[in-house]
Amino acid sequence: KEAIKKKFQMKYREYFKFFFQNPRFNFKYNEVILPKKLVTKFRLTVDYNSDLLMFRKVFNALKTKKKEFELSNILKILREKKLISKINSNTPVIYNEKEFIQNINKEISK
Repeated sequence: KEAIKKKFQMKYREYFKFFFQNPRFNFKYNEVILPKKLVTKFRLTVDYNSDLLMFRKVFNALKTKKKEFELSNILKILREKKLISKINSNTPVIYNEKEFIQNINKEISK
C-alpha cells in the first residue's frame, strides 16, 4: 500500500524485500522459519532471461516426469539436474545491485 500511495514505479514495487530491509519504512512482520528441506541456494525468481530459461527447463523436466509444478518437485529437479540449476546460479539478485539501490532510493525520496 505504501509503494502504491507514494506512486513508486511498477518496476520497484515487486521488490518488497527491499522495503522490509530499508529503515525508512516501519514494517511489522513475523519471521517464518522454513523447514530445512525448503531452504536452498537455488535462484527461484524471474528477473532475467536466464531465470526464465531455467524455469522453462524445470517445467519441461517436470512435464516429462508427469509431476506437478510445485516447490518440492522443482527443488527435486534442481537437485537432480545440476546443469539446469547452474543456468542462472551466477545471476545477481537485482535488489542487491548498487544501481538498483541508488535508483530505488531516488524513487523513495520523491
